[in-house]
Parts: sequence; structure tokens; C-alpha cells
Amino acid sequence: ILLSKQLSNSFNGVAVVLVLTAHCAQWYTMYASSNTVIGLMPKLGRYGVSIFFMVSGYGLVCSAERGIDRNFFIRRLRATYIPYIIIEIIAFFLKGVTWNLKRLSRLLLGMEAWFITVIMLFYILFYLGWKYSKHKILVIETGICIISILLAVIFKDSLWYSSNIAFGIGIIVKVYEKRFITFISKGWGIKTILLMV
Repeated sequence: ILLSKQLSNSFNGVAVVLVLTAHCAQWYTMYASSNTVIGLMPKLGRYGVSIFFMVSGYGLVCSAERGIDRNFFIRRLRATYIPYIIIEIIAFFLKGVTWNLKRLSRLLLGMEAWFITVIMLFYILFYLGWKYSKHKILVIETGICIISILLAVIFKDSLWYSSNIAFGIGIIVKVYEKRFITFISKGWGIKTILLMV
């Protein structure tokens, strides 16, 4: 196995550091003058999200290979969507936000955190594509492209689509893992790492 649970957790740890650094730098640049280095730090978040997406795509295939049913999707809801809802509700109450239908709709659709919207769309796509299609990879990869194009058209901000390809890469790496390992072991390791970077 290319990405063990321990290695996946390590990658996710790096991703967390990148995302937190990006958010802190973004906050800092709003309230203080920044130099070029700090000005570039908010971009690190996209690399962190790319790592999350890649590990997630890889991990979904690992889980799906053991069988995919309704619980497969419910587990993702419990691990991602429910914590988001709880955290956002607490944050809203601490800020003293006035509730209305629009704010509630945005919250439930994951619009208060773009990452949640995108990853939930990918979870739904993966579940449907893997469970019901004969051409699983083609359907899922095409779906990722279509979702990314729609998000680009609707939101116009690159953070909605710039990291999405990493989800598809994670899926492909797991599906073709043996070939990928053979490719790396034939002296192409450094070139592959450079290509991935």
C-alpha cells in the first residue's frame, strides 16, 4: 500500500499546518502591513487543501474496495458535515449573528466554508459513480471536471476549483497503485515527485 493510515495522517498534518498558516497570514495582512513573504503565505492554504483532497480520494477508494453501501456515505457525513454544522452554529452564536432563512440555507448547504461544499459534492459523486457505474473512474473523473467548471462559472474565485484535481489524482493513484509503484521503483521516483510538486 502506497499511503498507509500513518502516512495519510502525516500528510493531513502537513495540510493542517499549511491551511492554518494561510488563514493566520490572511488575518495578519488584513490588520497590518505585510512584506512579500507574508503576502504570499495565504496561498499555502490551496496546497494544504490539495493534500486533503488527494488523501481523501485515495482513502475513499481504499474504503470502497472493501464494499460500498449507505453507511459509506453516512460515515463521511458524520466525519465532515456534522462537525462543520456544529462549529459554525457555535461561531454564529459567539458572534451574535442574527438568524434568517438565507443564513440558515447557506449554513446547511456548506456555503459558510467552501471546502465543505466541494468535498461533499465529491463524496456524493464518488458514492454514485463507484456504486452505480460500470466505468467508475471515467464517471468520477469526468464528474470532478464538470463540478469544477460549474464552481468556476458560479463563484469566479479560484479557491473553489484550483485544488479539485488533487481529489481525482488520489483516486487514480490508488486504483493504479501497483503500476504506480512499479513506475516509481524503476528509477522514476525523483521525476514523479517533481511532477507531483
